[in-house]
Order: sequence, then C-alpha cells, then structure tokens
Amino acid sequence: MQTIQRTLIQTPWWVYVLLIYLLWMGIKATQPRIVVLRRLFIIPAFFIWFSLHTLLNTFTINILSISSWSIALILTTTLGVYQVVRLPFKVDKNKFLIELPGSWTTLILIVIIFATKYYFGYQMAVDPQISNQTSFELSMLIISGACTGLFFGRLIGYLYRFKVEPHIDLQTKPHERLFLLKYLR
Repeated sequence: MQTIQRTLIQTPWWVYVLLIYLLWMGIKATQPRIVVLRRLFIIPAFFIWFSLHTLLNTFTINILSISSWSIALILTTTLGVYQVVRLPFKVDKNKFLIELPGSWTTLILIVIIFATKYYFGYQMAVDPQISNQTSFELSMLIISGACTGLFFGRLIGYLYRFKVEPHIDLQTKPHERLFLLKYLR
C-alpha cells in the first residue's frame, strides 16, 4: 500500500492534469454531439505522437520493435475504420461539422492507454533493466500501436463518412454556435 501511495505522490502534477483533460474528452464523447471536423484530429494526433515517442525513445530500434508496433497499428487501424463506418452520421459540408453518436469507446481507450502507459512507466522506474526484456518491450509496443491504431482508424472513418454522406444543415445550440464560430474563423 505504501508503494502505491509513494508512486502517486511522486507522479508529476502534469500527469494528473493530462488525465483529467483526457477523461473530460472521453466523457464528452459518450453523448451525441456536433463537432467541428478539425477537432477530430486532436486525440489521434496526440496518441500518434505519444506512441511514436514510446517507439523511438524507450527501446532500441530494431526490426522486431518496428514490425510489432506497425502490425498492431495497421490491424487496429482497420478495426477503428470498421467501428466508425457502420455508425449513423450527419454532416454539414459547408460548415465542416459532423454529428457524432455517443460512444463509450473513446473513454475506454483513454483509460486503457493511460493505465498501461502509467503501469509500464512505473515498472521501468522501479526496475530500469526490465526494458531490456523482449516480452516487456513487445507488450508495451503492441499495446501502444494497437490503441493508437484504433484512434487513427476512427479518424479515417470519420473523414470517409464526411466525404460520402449527403450534406445536411446542422443546427447547433446557441452556446455551441459561439464555440463553433470561434473555430470556424
């Protein structure tokens, strides 16, 4: 119990701020909402950077690490696309808006990624030599690539649906209009 408490206390403050922000984004994603298309790039871009950072800076770059990360990324990108293209969408092509159905997937993925990243970081802090173990390296890279692939695939699915769906003039609520106007300029 003291180890857990010590770990939580020694965690940098910005990790908690990041967790709160990501949880807030995940909770918002559980409700149907109208979103400016370019906002859909935020979470996938963050996790692509996060995943590449893990691949390039945590382990020795070799064919095994790159191929395991890449295969996980490619397979789950396909899953992410499939997950999104079957959902109902409405798009406003003039205002670059898309009406997304609510889903728990974003929140669940955020929690999984954060928990695994925290776990792996903790393990490496406690035993720096663990990063030399192939099974640890592959586990971390496959999970990182898989979660990133799901977000990236969902983005591709959103963009595809935006392109193929018929235009519908989406009306937003007054407080959303002010927010959207800020991002449409």
